[in-house]
Amino acid sequence: MRDLGGLATKDGGTTRFGRVYRSDNLQALTERDLGLLVGDLGLRHVVDLRSVAEVTLEGPGPLTRFPEVSIHHLTLFAEGGVNTDVDADRIDADRVLPWQEMDEETLAELRVTGFYYGYLRERPDSVVAALRALAHDDGAAIVHCA
Repeated sequence: MRDLGGLATKDGGTTRFGRVYRSDNLQALTERDLGLLVGDLGLRHVVDLRSVAEVTLEGPGPLTRFPEVSIHHLTLFAEGGVNTDVDADRIDADRVLPWQEMDEETLAELRVTGFYYGYLRERPDSVVAALRALAHDDGAAIVHCA
C-alpha cells in the first residue's frame, strides 16, 4: 500500500498526503492492519476494482465489518467470463486475462496507450463513480484491485 500524496499536479501543486492510498488485494489484512487503516488513517472509502468473479471467489474483504467504511465495487473489466486474474497461476490464463482474446489492432493500441485508456473507453461508469467516491472529504480512501 502506498500514499498517493505528494504527486505533482498540472497547476504546480501536489496531491494531499493521507487522503488516497493505492494497494493490491486487501484480503490478508490483519487486525493490526485494520486498526491502522480505519482508526489511525481514518479510512472511510474503499474503491474495489476487482471483478465480480474475483469478489465472489475471494469474498468482499475484512473491511466490510466496519460500518463507517463504504465499499464501492467498481470493476474496470467488462464482466463476461467465469474467472479473472485471481489465482492466475492455477487456472487457464486464456480465460483469466481479458487481453488474451483481443485482436492485433487493439493490442497495438494498448502498447501505446496502456490499459488505462481502455478502462476509460470500456468502463467510464466505473471511472466516474470511483472519482466521485474519492471526492468525498469525510476521510481517507483506498483504491485496490487483485
